[in-house]
Amino acid sequence: MAENDPDERLVYLACQHIFRGSNSQVRKLKTVKGLIEQNKIALADILREYNVERTSNVAKKLLENRVFDSTLKAKIRFPELFDVSPTQSAEREASEAEAARDEANTVQKISQRETTGEDEIIPRATHQRETDVETKGELSLS
Repeated sequence: MAENDPDERLVYLACQHIFRGSNSQVRKLKTVKGLIEQNKIALADILREYNVERTSNVAKKLLENRVFDSTLKAKIRFPELFDVSPTQSAEREASEAEAARDEANTVQKISQRETTGEDEIIPRATHQRETDVETKGELSLS
């Protein structure tokens, strides 16, 4: 077991699901310990390395600094936890570019239809023949 306290970022990541809502207002060490004890299974990794006492002390400090109050406060305290990796940025840009191309193509198709007066109207006779073929196919499958 480590002799020093766990890193605040580690405690934040491990405990953020515990200290949400009304639990973000907890300030008493006894209550913090109780919540950590109740969530021992979810916190098994951090508690294996550090004990409940040390983890609770760091969690209490984060609670006093209101880090669990909102994601914005956590981002201010731990900006590196919320940084987007270069790979994620590239994937997002590629996805946005593809969406923009698709949208541009759709707009172009619509504007071409409007200028040429094309509406994809299927003549009734053609539609009826397609329906008959589909119906015959269904009958032969039975």
